[in-house]
Amino acid sequence: MAYIPLIMLSVFCAGVLAFYGRQTLRLQRLLNSGTTTQATVVGKERLKGGESVVHYLVTYEFPNFRGETVTHQEDLNRAEFFDSIEVGDTIDILYERQHPDNSYPLSQIRADHQIARAVTVGIIVLWVVMVLMIT
Repeated sequence: MAYIPLIMLSVFCAGVLAFYGRQTLRLQRLLNSGTTTQATVVGKERLKGGESVVHYLVTYEFPNFRGETVTHQEDLNRAEFFDSIEVGDTIDILYERQHPDNSYPLSQIRADHQIARAVTVGIIVLWVVMVLMIT
């Protein structure tokens, strides 16, 4: 019977780890090998995702290294940057040349990478502690 909470906890942790682990790796790739360019903000939207969750969606367009226009939407972690930009503004971004759909606002990437990494580590620690307590 003690295995049911362990299974439920493991499923929850696996889901959170999949999301934040992927985000951590994605942002790390950009920090290691991303190309800097300027993008134009073409949209922004604040969405409530629940009681305490707010999504800060920013849509921007930028030319990739071939000169093609890439449109990307990113869900940012903090309101400060979101509130400081308007549609039509130019922002600096990092993007992967081989995968231009992987891009992120330059001024936000280090802080958001730290958040994603901290959540990833925190979930791993939580899962290990809970497994040790339940078993």
